[in-house]
Amino acid sequence: MAKFTIAGKTYEATSQVAAWKMHQDAQTSGAAGKGSAVQAKATPGKLGNSSFKPVQGPAPVKTPAPVKTPATATAQPKAEVTVPSGPATAFEMLCFRGEKSAWWRPPEERLIYGMTVYGPWNVDCKNMTELWEKLRAEINKSSFGNVPAFAQYLRAQGRPFAVATARTKDGAYTYDYNYVIKIPNARTFAWGPKLTLGPQVNFSKPGAGVTADYIVLNANTIAESTVLGFGHKCGTYEVTFVHDVPLRFIDSCNDKAISQYTMKKEADLNMQQKIDLRKYLRRSQSWLT
Repeated sequence: MAKFTIAGKTYEATSQVAAWKMHQDAQTSGAAGKGSAVQAKATPGKLGNSSFKPVQGPAPVKTPAPVKTPATATAQPKAEVTVPSGPATAFEMLCFRGEKSAWWRPPEERLIYGMTVYGPWNVDCKNMTELWEKLRAEINKSSFGNVPAFAQYLRAQGRPFAVATARTKDGAYTYDYNYVIKIPNARTFAWGPKLTLGPQVNFSKPGAGVTADYIVLNANTIAESTVLGFGHKCGTYEVTFVHDVPLRFIDSCNDKAISQYTMKKEADLNMQQKIDLRKYLRRSQSWLT
């Protein structure tokens, strides 16, 4: 047999090919032996000396401990009525009202007992305090005690217990009979809690200064007043009187002073006129003077 040297190792074989085969077999058996030795050193249940390293996720982030602060209550916004600055004093209130001849009699007949209403509350009430309570009851009944809602209720259509007016000529309708009403010593009051009379406010001038619905009197108290009006916060600056308006408060009609009209008496009316005015004639002297 001849000797053959391959990769620094000598093999005795019959030929070069046989020696090469012996070299390959030696390489294969050596690799297997090394693998077994490495695997024996590996920890059971884990990969051995593998070329693949386990992929590790990011280090866990610790959640910071919550910062303890003293509990505080969140203050709720307060609804405030902005009242114009300046003293709230008495003033002469001007109101305007237009009436159609198709619906209303001329002033000589219309005003026999003042500017009376179709369904007056003041006939059943004995004084202004009772009339005030009637108004409060109506606000609760028709508008669930909500003053702005009652204002819309009054403006929606004519009410039989009310005389609707505007504090500016632009806000009033211009019809056949155009009246000017003057309330001397007028005072305006805010609405208080639970439909009470609130503080006096300075709403003497119609305009942006009128910031809320209000109450109109001509005295410092309900009991002393001979006027009870509901003032509106709206573009027409309306005032609704909830009673007959006495003749002494009617200043003019169609720019002619009321004193220049010859007022009729009920006895001067014919039958048809009495029928037309039957709801507006007062058989007894009213306490509203």
